[in-house]
Amino acid sequence: MSKSFSFISLVFLILGCKTPSFIFDENKLNLNLTERSLKKNINTPHNEINSLTKKGDAVFLFGNKTQGLNFNLKYKKKQGIQINGSIILPVFKLLISPVDIGFYEKLNKQYTSISYEQIKKLFGININYKNLESIFLGKPYDKKYFNSSKLFFEENKYVLVNENSKLRTNFYYDSSFRLIEQSVEWKNSVIRVVYDSYDLIDKEWIPNFIEISIENKKQKYNLTLKSNSTGINETFDMNFNVPLDYNKIEIL
Repeated sequence: MSKSFSFISLVFLILGCKTPSFIFDENKLNLNLTERSLKKNINTPHNEINSLTKKGDAVFLFGNKTQGLNFNLKYKKKQGIQINGSIILPVFKLLISPVDIGFYEKLNKQYTSISYEQIKKLFGININYKNLESIFLGKPYDKKYFNSSKLFFEENKYVLVNENSKLRTNFYYDSSFRLIEQSVEWKNSVIRVVYDSYDLIDKEWIPNFIEISIENKKQKYNLTLKSNSTGINETFDMNFNVPLDYNKIEIL
């Protein structure tokens, strides 16, 4: 495993993180709910989220290695997601933009950037900024697959499945129409995002605990993001400026 691939694997995994709430209740699951009604309930927001801030703890697992750190996240709709990581002192900055993903870390004074086309070459899957924005907000990563999915009932969950010759997508919802898991499976690989709990803020459910995993025959990567504080629709600035004396790592 090259340094550059491990580096971008970390970048790619950090894509993805008032009363915490997550309860399964089989008595609340409506087995008579139609596919159309379910999707309508899922697609009806109470408030528009234009910006979001989060602070909390993250744990990254790569092979047998585990690294914990604190994160500070800022999000602006259609503009970007910025994540700052620290272990007592600042360690890295990550910016997910509509154009590409930029990353730099202070220990080795290195930086990199990767386009969504490069991500496709590395992982064999089409993904864009809108997909990542949806994953972070606890929404279906791709509306196209969600809209054409079929409804099933499984262990107190509403399950929406879309499958074709290239990939399979699964969306799992609880009785309150909160997304509790989504996955994309293709060839011998799978990306899975699990939402273990939510915060109810201004009548809108916001993911509080997110676990992201990427797995294939050779490797498995796992990232958990646990938020300690969350704010929505606040005013703030985002800045991402790579220091001039940092060395660039080429991904491809």
